[in-house]
Amino acid sequence: MGYPDASLPAGLFVPARQVTALSGIPTWNDINPRLGAAWDVFGNGRTAVKASIGRYNQLSRSDLTRRFHPFSSSVNAASRTWNDVNGNYIPDCDVQNFAAQDLSASGGDICGVISNPNFGKFIPSSTVFDDSVTKDNRDFLWDINMEVQHELTHGLSVNFAYNHNWDGNFTVTQRIGLDGKPLGPSAYDEFCITVPNDSRLPNAGQQRCGFYDIRQDLYGKYTLRVTNAKEFENQYGNTHLPQRYWDGITVGLNGRLPYSIRLGGGLDVGRNVDDHCFTVDVPNQPMDITGSDGLNTRWNSLNSQGDGACRAVTSWMNNLDFRLNGSIPIKGGFNASFIFRNTVGATEDAFIQTATAANVTFKNGRAASTLTPLATTLNAGSPQGITLQTPNSLFGDRFNQLDLSVNKSLNIGWGRLRLAFDLYNALNSNSIQNVTTAYSVNANANRWLRPTTFLDPRLARVTASVQF
Repeated sequence: MGYPDASLPAGLFVPARQVTALSGIPTWNDINPRLGAAWDVFGNGRTAVKASIGRYNQLSRSDLTRRFHPFSSSVNAASRTWNDVNGNYIPDCDVQNFAAQDLSASGGDICGVISNPNFGKFIPSSTVFDDSVTKDNRDFLWDINMEVQHELTHGLSVNFAYNHNWDGNFTVTQRIGLDGKPLGPSAYDEFCITVPNDSRLPNAGQQRCGFYDIRQDLYGKYTLRVTNAKEFENQYGNTHLPQRYWDGITVGLNGRLPYSIRLGGGLDVGRNVDDHCFTVDVPNQPMDITGSDGLNTRWNSLNSQGDGACRAVTSWMNNLDFRLNGSIPIKGGFNASFIFRNTVGATEDAFIQTATAANVTFKNGRAASTLTPLATTLNAGSPQGITLQTPNSLFGDRFNQLDLSVNKSLNIGWGRLRLAFDLYNALNSNSIQNVTTAYSVNANANRWLRPTTFLDPRLARVTASVQF
């Protein structure tokens, strides 16, 4: 892939910019072997053993090309503190001056130093992509399946399957100081968050550490380098590469019984491990390809911040899903059917939106008031905020759902008329599907665990359709 010639006019902070067409970004050549086999164990067609293994690439489209493009790899966003001293809701300081300013004595405001002095400048080299990313490093997944299927009786079979898959070729972003040397873990100061004293939190009233803020003398003074995670194996205490793997077991039943009765369903259970306890510069907090001041894509949904959060394990029980469906003919040419499922409840994560001097303590004695805007972004990982507990560790009550249907088809000569009566959520369950995960330190405004989505209420529907 590649991109064409392009230009942008000058703006408030940026000069006119021009890029020249470039092709071959990326250039990937992958070999993806896939093999499957099936064995009729007894030669009577009633018992089969099946196995398969395959390698699959991540669907990338033009994602890497867009990130590599000079317009994107320049610094397009930055942050700075602002104290509205005169209370007019306008930043009364020189916004084109990226240094710290205190104009309060002359009726102005106080503006902190910008998080990146290259903001608004056309500096394609502010993010450098190694050849290991543009030529050699395409994410992949290996998938292994093994299954035994057996016919219990004519028309009724059971199957037992095991699935294992894992990812590979992780891309990370490294911060490089203005002296050309990597920043490394020593460039960051560790701080702790005081967890609110809420009995619903497993660590209520305790300190949660494992958060990091860049040293004040290095704030905003770095560029970004995108490379392969393999480069950092056996560095900074990394004993293994980032890894995500899944083990799953499926037990299924499927059959056509006498009198045209159909029955199917089964149990699906698994365990997922996302282990990104891996240091590129911020301890145990690797940035993926975006490199946007601590935000990442692969790991942000897990918020890899705080002690223990870099290894997120979703247990077997919290991945268990049971479903059963069937249909049976009844008198008058009608057919009745049902679908039942039992699955895990809402994820009850807890994220605090901001880190402030009131709830922050630096381990090295650094003043909490010096916490930079970058720290909140670094430890957010997503708009959800900073973790107050290990993600994917608490879930709400499991829930049941039962759907029923009765239908009949009539031959009307030139076509077929289908009549149906459907009853969704027949048990009228009000199970909670999603909850608010943002935690507010303001007790009056705290809506943590407030339900945001319920199972839809019982619904009856009558339909008629004609096929011709």
